[in-house]
Amino acid sequence: MLARMLQNEFRRKKGITLTLFMFVLLAAILVASGTRMIMELSTSIQHLFTESKTPHVVQMHSGELDRNKVSQWTQANDLVAQHQIVDMINVDGSHVYFGAESEKGSIMDMDFVVQNKEFDYLLNMNNEKIQVNEGEIAVPVYYLQEKQLQLGTVSLFKTVRSTDPTAS
Repeated sequence: MLARMLQNEFRRKKGITLTLFMFVLLAAILVASGTRMIMELSTSIQHLFTESKTPHVVQMHSGELDRNKVSQWTQANDLVAQHQIVDMINVDGSHVYFGAESEKGSIMDMDFVVQNKEFDYLLNMNNEKIQVNEGEIAVPVYYLQEKQLQLGTVSLFKTVRSTDPTAS
């Protein structure tokens, strides 16, 4: 009976039925392709996290740090499997130049670190641990694309010396 009702409806309103069918088909295709993209993105991110060995928790700190106290705490805490303390130097973007203009208005923070030894690795475009030689820097993909940087591009870092004797 349901099939007969659908046949009658289709005979009477072919244009509307075909249009409705096309919209439903298009919606199904869009949902399927969106789901596939989300699955691929999720798989890619998981692979990146696995290769770089990203930590589950990151604690940022400024000022003096008692490294021994941190190490003692992590060794005494069963919930901590690994830890490492990484020095990071924050530089104001107005002192960094990838070309003629400074990065003063950049959306990226300017932080310099060395390659980590145990986990949370910096990776290249092939998801391999990078090795940066002395006198060289590695930049995020954002800068490679945004500033059209190439391997060997000269970058400039201007230092500012304070005339205020109380400034550190």
